[in-house]
Amino acid sequence: MSLPEVNPGAHHTLVFDDAKTNEGGAYSPNTGIFRAPRDGVYVFIWKIRMSSAEHSTELVVNQDVYGATFLRSKNGDDGSVTGTVVVHLSQGDEVFVRTHSVYAGDGNIHSNLHGHPSFSGWKLN
Repeated sequence: MSLPEVNPGAHHTLVFDDAKTNEGGAYSPNTGIFRAPRDGVYVFIWKIRMSSAEHSTELVVNQDVYGATFLRSKNGDDGSVTGTVVVHLSQGDEVFVRTHSVYAGDGNIHSNLHGHPSFSGWKLN
């Protein structure tokens, strides 16, 4: 994620726009959505960074939450949190990271020269 997300609110899809490696183009850096090109077991990892904020994030597969993180980083503190999910996908399934579906949190999701939020994944078999 090349830029901060300013007060993203609840149910907001996070877009990781700076795709360094995107073999096959299954991830869209415009929408933040990965579409499985083939059936199989996939691993996804996402990292969120904040300063003076708190947010919960969710890894979503076809509108179902498969994993969640929460970080409270207040009073000028800076922190990051990482989530990992292993899931069987069918071709065409959609995977993305969003802020919590109900809890809005507060503050910005940070991205600068000291660290960037990230979303990555790979197929195991």
